Amino acid sequence: MMTETELQEIIAKQMAYSRARRAEQNVVRTDHAALRKAWLKQRFASFDYHEFLLRLHEKWLELLYTALARPEVQRDDPVNYKLFMGPAKKIFDRAPKPGRLDPKFWEPGKQTGWARSILDYKRDSGLDVSSTWEWMTDDEQSRFFPLGGYMSQVADNIRQTVDGTWFIRRRGNDDILLDELYTGPIDWPANWMDELPAAVIAAAQGSVLAPRANVPAGQPCPEAGWWFSPALAKSRRYFKLGEIMPALGGDYGDTFWQWSPDQAAPTL
Repeated sequence: MMTETELQEIIAKQMAYSRARRAEQNVVRTDHAALRKAWLKQRFASFDYHEFLLRLHEKWLELLYTALARPEVQRDDPVNYKLFMGPAKKIFDRAPKPGRLDPKFWEPGKQTGWARSILDYKRDSGLDVSSTWEWMTDDEQSRFFPLGGYMSQVADNIRQTVDGTWFIRRRGNDDILLDELYTGPIDWPANWMDELPAAVIAAAQGSVLAPRANVPAGQPCPEAGWWFSPALAKSRRYFKLGEIMPALGGDYGDTFWQWSPDQAAPTL
């Protein structure tokens, strides 16, 4: 269960983020760029980050149902009361509770868990209609909405990491990961570099991680996702960030791995 202190810290971070966004002053980190991007992707793909999302979701629901419990809500706004206690509640209550999932079955970089469902809440339950919230007091909204915004950003970080959409083709890089305008506020532990696999750190020693195309066998994977090698037919497979990319043999000489988007497997 999230404590009141934790909630207030999250609200403060989200409000500071919103003010910085309006002033176009969000934090952009340029030091150790390749390692920072690797750490963020590792963090966003992790089981612990998804558990954090579930804790946010649990507190968000607690704030919602506490507000709905005021007798005047049902009396003065029966339409929205029925929405939240009926169809919307059925959607919200499908989410697993924190601590209920088994980390042994979590595949980092492949699973979004409940993230996509949270991002669909507005579409599925009408939460994007301003009149839906007129029954909430100003005090209730001042806690509920910042927490909801923070939760949605965490969910989107998970989704983008699994989908591999941090990379912007027109820019030719995934540098938006370094800008908190796109990731939301990030808590960087003092020893964050120590949390990275040695292979990832080694790959970044020159300056940046290897490019997506033509990664030679024996090198760590620079980005989690699907890759293939012209060296062998039907070689397309999923690699985790930092996983050593193997040599395959075949008739094409040395093995080089190329990025292969999910929606377009190569025909070899």
